[in-house]
Amino acid sequence: LYVGYDQIASTETIHKTITTTNNASNHGTSNNISGYNPFAPSQQQPSVRPPTTTFGVGMQSEIARPMTAVQSAGYSSKQPRWDPLNQSMGKSSSMFTLKEEKKKQTPEETARKMEKEVHDLFLQSTEAHNAGDYSRALERASQAVKKERTLTKHRDKSQLGEQVNMDLTYAVRFNLARQYHASGMYDEALSAYSQIVKNKQYPYLGRLRVNMGNIYYEQKKYAAAKRMYRMAMDQISTANQSSRETRFRIMQNIGNAFVQLGQYQEAIESFESVMNSYPNTTTGFNLLLCHYSRGNIKKMKLAFTALLAVNTNGSARDSDDEEEEDNPLSDQKMSVPGGRDMKGMDGKDDLKAELSARRAHDERLVYRAARLIAPVIEPSDFAAGYKWVIGQLREPARDPDGNGEGKPLFPRLAMEMEIALG
Repeated sequence: LYVGYDQIASTETIHKTITTTNNASNHGTSNNISGYNPFAPSQQQPSVRPPTTTFGVGMQSEIARPMTAVQSAGYSSKQPRWDPLNQSMGKSSSMFTLKEEKKKQTPEETARKMEKEVHDLFLQSTEAHNAGDYSRALERASQAVKKERTLTKHRDKSQLGEQVNMDLTYAVRFNLARQYHASGMYDEALSAYSQIVKNKQYPYLGRLRVNMGNIYYEQKKYAAAKRMYRMAMDQISTANQSSRETRFRIMQNIGNAFVQLGQYQEAIESFESVMNSYPNTTTGFNLLLCHYSRGNIKKMKLAFTALLAVNTNGSARDSDDEEEEDNPLSDQKMSVPGGRDMKGMDGKDDLKAELSARRAHDERLVYRAARLIAPVIEPSDFAAGYKWVIGQLREPARDPDGNGEGKPLFPRLAMEMEIALG
């Protein structure tokens, strides 16, 4: 039998209830009626409530009516909370609020937000490049360009053409080409640079062509590199000193391309033009190499003396170093008004380190040039060539008026050449 209403009930209990009910009916009393007879004939109608359940109030002397479900009618045992702002809706409410706020943003605010995202990606790319992580730098650069294109479309759609940031557009596109170049993806880099130089509104187009020429040079396409360098020179004016120096640097690249093509006479003309207007150690050394390749002894000597003339400030740097060695206060930090140190955060003088590196570079080139021409400038006397070079290295530094006063230019190199001569 199913006893879901009362697990304690049994068949004997039911029969006792039925017997008690029948006896009470026979005696004409109704005080002890506490149930109904499920086995009674159908014409007998129950006049009292059915037995109570274990889910109700428990077993009592009088069996109560079972509890019925009222949830479907809209009632609940939980008391509702007073929440007129619907703050208890949780995550769905917050998402709804964010969507409403997003819908309320104006096109100008959306554009500013997107521009900030582009700027952040650009900074991340440059930081990764400086750290040597070129793959991550290229990834961030690509994302910045895509985001910038989306920003441009948004501004065009919202008719915000007056707010276009040309500097940011130029920066992210140039950075992408730069990261392609650093990653060795030369074709992609040339394509990116070509797209930039087509737009005449961008600045420094001539210098971008120098970058394109450098890519061709690294690919050993020297004719294409020379052509691109000449196009860059045509787009750079001579209005100021900085532009003129840039033109001489480009002319030096053209001379290097001529050397790689074996056209030494054209290279000599380019290098001599640079040395007459913008002398530097690298160009002087390349000029000497061109004369050495052609076997012109007289030109080699002139090129060597011109190379030494570039370093007229060498003795001053040597004397400064000696003074610092004798100065007991040289190890102390120099400070300027405001409490800032002239040295870097690590205690090193960055300017002095840069000057020392340049000095070391110049000395290496001068020493290589000296060892190169010393055996050949005097064919009949091997030692005479070395002595001429040593004499030039011991020449005193000259002032702008041509007076030979001061200490020798390269005394250490002269000693090295004397050791080499034996």
